[in-house]
Amino acid sequence: MTTWAITSLGAIASAGTATGPNFPPNAGVLGPGINCDNCASVALGVSGDGTTVSGVVLTVDGNDYVPAYWTSGGGWTLLALPGGVTDGETPAAGISNNGSFIGGITVGATDAASLWSGASYATQTDVPPMTGGTFTEGLGVSDSGQIVGYGDVGPANQLAFLWAGGTPTNIDTLGFLQGSIAFGISDDGTTVVGTAYNGFNPRAWFWTSGGGMTNMGSDPSDSSGTNATAVSADGSVIVGYSDFNAWRWTSGGGIVDLSSLSGPSFAYALGVSADGSVVVGATNNGSGTNQPWVWTSGDGIVNLPLLDPGGTAVAVDVSDDGLTIIGFATDSNPNTYAVMWAPEVPATNRPRVSLIG
Repeated sequence: MTTWAITSLGAIASAGTATGPNFPPNAGVLGPGINCDNCASVALGVSGDGTTVSGVVLTVDGNDYVPAYWTSGGGWTLLALPGGVTDGETPAAGISNNGSFIGGITVGATDAASLWSGASYATQTDVPPMTGGTFTEGLGVSDSGQIVGYGDVGPANQLAFLWAGGTPTNIDTLGFLQGSIAFGISDDGTTVVGTAYNGFNPRAWFWTSGGGMTNMGSDPSDSSGTNATAVSADGSVIVGYSDFNAWRWTSGGGIVDLSSLSGPSFAYALGVSADGSVVVGATNNGSGTNQPWVWTSGDGIVNLPLLDPGGTAVAVDVSDDGLTIIGFATDSNPNTYAVMWAPEVPATNRPRVSLIG
């Protein structure tokens, strides 16, 4: 079994008192009590090779949260914002598997999904509203730069969309009373996943260009509502959660629970590797304390270490090989920082240091 080590990715400023966003905004996919009021940085996505992380950081003056990306050689770099936009609540929610695109949200006169591309992600493109709408919010991005998320259309204030240039397409065909959100898109852009809302019974769904939106139904273990949060590279594996259980879906096996918890605890599956073999997420005890974990078929759920023994953390995304996991964790202050988990290097494999003089 792999032994994991946790590393803080640091920040550009100390955690301050600025009021920050929920991630993703308004969606609540990461569970209760997760916001950025005491954050210095938060990691929300990782490229397939594990070298680039997307997220949000607190500005040096401590007043705003802005989109940024992190690399091991350069630390955090702020992403460009549209002219006149300086507001907080602006996360870079996801990065494409090939590392070419970052998708997220910018907040200004109206909210707009954003795509960052090009050298150092210097080119910023707004995603316009759907026909009849006023805003878009981006949560996932494919290897070709397609953005998914949600926006409004007329009186409906929350409908899933797919954008590939031009006007975004409303892909909601389920017609649930409270609309839908798209949380993820496969690397090849063929499959979109998300949640449709109908009172207290949300339903996970997946969408394909040929088949439209398919209701994935309830969790067979407890007949509760379901939420789909992430999808593998080719769309063959989808992960998410129900009232108490994290789950993994395949076309052959349907929804299969990764954890069966009772009482006040419940588990979220939030990220999946390219081949669908590694799943990451967190377990919440009902009072805002989260325990991050990683799942494989061989080991089942394995808890990941925390920055502070009394702290909380969430694992959000994972690299192709399943060996780089990103998310966020609190320290003893408590402030929140972006973190990375990787296999611990055994002492016998560490390079020897010799002093010659």
